[in-house]
Amino acid sequence: MNQEKDTQLFKSGTEKALEHHYKYLVVDPYAVNLIDQGPRIGSSRLSFYSSFIVNAAREIYDSEIADKILLFSDASFGNKAQSTGELMEEYLIKRSVNPINILTLSDPNLNNSVSQIQRLQKVLLMENVRADEILYLTWDYHSKRVKNHLLGYQLKGVTIVSAVDTHRYFEPKFNRQKMDEVLPYEEIEKIEGSKRLISRIDKKGHIPLSLKTVLGGPFTLDNEKGADGKLHFIYKPGRVRSKEVLGL
Repeated sequence: MNQEKDTQLFKSGTEKALEHHYKYLVVDPYAVNLIDQGPRIGSSRLSFYSSFIVNAAREIYDSEIADKILLFSDASFGNKAQSTGELMEEYLIKRSVNPINILTLSDPNLNNSVSQIQRLQKVLLMENVRADEILYLTWDYHSKRVKNHLLGYQLKGVTIVSAVDTHRYFEPKFNRQKMDEVLPYEEIEKIEGSKRLISRIDKKGHIPLSLKTVLGGPFTLDNEKGADGKLHFIYKPGRVRSKEVLGL
């Protein structure tokens, strides 16, 4: 894809979406990881993917594009450590986002896209908010699956925007090509591809919901530098990561 065409596509999607105003900005959580050394060993920390997306959310909020930010708990390590939503909320408050304008949904079962979208639907009904008043911030590789599940729960008016292109919007010098060269997208796609395919058929997400207990609950994800110097994708059940770090 040449640069001119890429710019045209970017402007027709992200830039157009960010020209509107929304009541809620929904932030895709992307799990957390565990600190594996030092005095805070075993404490949860935002993964690269969560840190990247919550920073994009702050840019949107600071530009007054959305009134409030909605976060999901995504408790990767149960009650043993802080959830993604709690850590994102801390980050946003430290960067001058008014706590009144943050809604963190703390249900411990909000650890996959389907359960999060189900909960979002309930919030919209309770607060009488229309789907077209929602901006949903997600990573590119996840957007099609999010869209399929939103359609499954009659939220077809929700606007989905890419965290990566949001950074490009606010930071013109952001090097998307360099990031694409560094991140382990092939490994991510191996995991995401099959889930995306299932979501096209199973828009209500009955399959992932039924598999939650079989697969061992919430997962953690992050990047890890291998012996070859390249970044590799960590995608493990929270209990496995806890055993690695804490020997539990």
